[in-house]
Amino acid sequence: MDRLTLASLVLIVLSTLYSLHRLPAAGNRCTALLETGWWADHKALLWQPQGCTLNQYKSKDIQQCLGTTTALFVGDSAVRSKFYALARAIDPKFVPPTEKAHQDMDVAWPDSHNTDDGNNHDTSTTAPAARFLWDPYLNRSDTLDMLANDAQRPLPVALAGTGLWYLRNRNAGSGGIEAWRAAIGRLAGNTNVYVSPVPQVVPALLSPERRETLDPEAIRLMNEYMASQPAQLQ
Repeated sequence: MDRLTLASLVLIVLSTLYSLHRLPAAGNRCTALLETGWWADHKALLWQPQGCTLNQYKSKDIQQCLGTTTALFVGDSAVRSKFYALARAIDPKFVPPTEKAHQDMDVAWPDSHNTDDGNNHDTSTTAPAARFLWDPYLNRSDTLDMLANDAQRPLPVALAGTGLWYLRNRNAGSGGIEAWRAAIGRLAGNTNVYVSPVPQVVPALLSPERRETLDPEAIRLMNEYMASQPAQLQ
């Protein structure tokens, strides 16, 4: 083996060790999942991270993971979009309501799944598979009760999110960023609640009214604040 080949191998090994060293000790080791990637299929909304492959979960896979637990989503339209994504994976026939978008909704498990043994198995449950609670300010009394950190009544894993409504209505009594910070603070300490980042906006695509209130710099600062908080708020 010549020196050039040996040096190349050493460089590859050192680069690999450095990359592994930079990865977190726990959690998802595919950092590219959140950092880099591309849409492999825009129609199917198939995201392809750089360096790893996302598993395409089917309804039966999701039920094996959740069991009889109801996945809870609480918040604004950004959280509702995430609920829709899971709902369609649970039940491909799921259709969002058209008469009133700002409402609570559930998705149930299909009556049966065709499993690997070729038989249909009844998987119906009394509890919904996933539930969405419309609460763009995270201030509903039932929401606060449900998200409370109560050791006697542990909460299933929940995803919550707010922010844009506080910005949009800061001149109409929402309380603005200070009130938003207080709402986020109420979730800190409950390790079963994960908070979705405030979605960034493209000002050129907004109406003049929303462009005036949805400031990208304010959104950046809000997300930086959450990143400085307990792990589930990041």
